[in-house]
Amino acid sequence: MPEGRESAIDQLRTAQQKTDAVWSERIARALAHKPNGDLVIRNARLFDPRDLSVTPATSVLVRGERIVRVAPDADLKPSANAEIIDAHGRFLMPGLWDNHQHFSDNDGALDLANGVTSARDMANDTDTFLQRVERFDNGSELGPRVLKAGIIDGTGEFAGPTKMRVDTAEQAIQDIDWYADHGYAQIKIYSSIKPELVPVIADHAHARGMRVSGHVPAFMSARQFVEGGADEIQHLNFIVLNFLFPEVKETRNRDRFIKVAEHARDFHAGETGSAASSSNSSSSITPCSIRR
Repeated sequence: MPEGRESAIDQLRTAQQKTDAVWSERIARALAHKPNGDLVIRNARLFDPRDLSVTPATSVLVRGERIVRVAPDADLKPSANAEIIDAHGRFLMPGLWDNHQHFSDNDGALDLANGVTSARDMANDTDTFLQRVERFDNGSELGPRVLKAGIIDGTGEFAGPTKMRVDTAEQAIQDIDWYADHGYAQIKIYSSIKPELVPVIADHAHARGMRVSGHVPAFMSARQFVEGGADEIQHLNFIVLNFLFPEVKETRNRDRFIKVAEHARDFHAGETGSAASSSNSSSSITPCSIRR
């Protein structure tokens, strides 16, 4: 912004958000369709992820937000007012999950266009994001079902893009309570959290019925993070650092990526059958064994 006009930033941002919401609702009304009664998809090649089978000539009955029956075409008789979609023998599969997103703009519409019907947002602002999820839920913006993970970080020059920054147990508990009270299912710990606060955050989040995940904070190992109460770790590089490069303690800068990349050659491919004996080694795909 030109000097002296900084006060207009909030006004412009609000105007942009209102314009985006109007555009999103127009697109949602034009493209979305909600059946008035039962929806039956017939003549589909149905994929079952439990056993990886594909069954032709299959019908699926959807009522409201639930799949209530799956059966051969001949065995499923739709009600008189059911809406019928003929799949014409095409592949039909359950909706996909995206387990790590940061929603903005038209991400919700892109998810649906690619078959993603449920997603986990792994850190976002605490204002416009909640409004967006509300629009997803009420149909005024195209988007999937969203499981919310609330980010908490410490203070300092490497702090993440969140106003939920804590330096004390009391501050951490306050922020966890805010997330829990606003329907969040998880807490995501970020890189600048003091290591001694990890057990405090984990204990209180678990007491509020929430999972705990995140980056491994600086000056902690992945093992210490899990022992402190984390249920999961975001990003494999933190696990690689734990086993191969424990000397890397500062994980808030690019070292958490660069050190892993610099020593990728230290990963040894396991020899498994014909893939390992292929003369064209560049095209071989073999599992990796991590050696301490």
